[in-house]
Amino acid sequence: MKLNDRLHNMANVLQLLQDELAQIKLEAAVLENENDMLKNQISVYSGVDISQLVDNGSKIRLSSRENLEKLYKEGFHICHSLFGSFAEGECLFCRGMLEQGATDQEALSQGQPEQ
Repeated sequence: MKLNDRLHNMANVLQLLQDELAQIKLEAAVLENENDMLKNQISVYSGVDISQLVDNGSKIRLSSRENLEKLYKEGFHICHSLFGSFAEGECLFCRGMLEQGATDQEALSQGQPEQ
């Protein structure tokens, strides 16, 4: 296969991945909106303060992030494609997830919405 053909195929694969990522982000936004709506409904029925629910969600998210960091430090992949398999050395996808999680957590602690 010629280099040009391989580059064209790689460009097609990249476009498919970008499209899939856009779809996942859209689905995440829909789920976040639904989650907010459900939190509001729960607070209406149970009398629980929304800020308490948000604080609890932040604590759970921090705990799950710490668990992922622990798994990665123990030598396991935490990226989507290889999750749970043994990692031999650094994995850029795993590092990217950890760095994205840190950025999201920092935004939450400053009261900014996640992207």
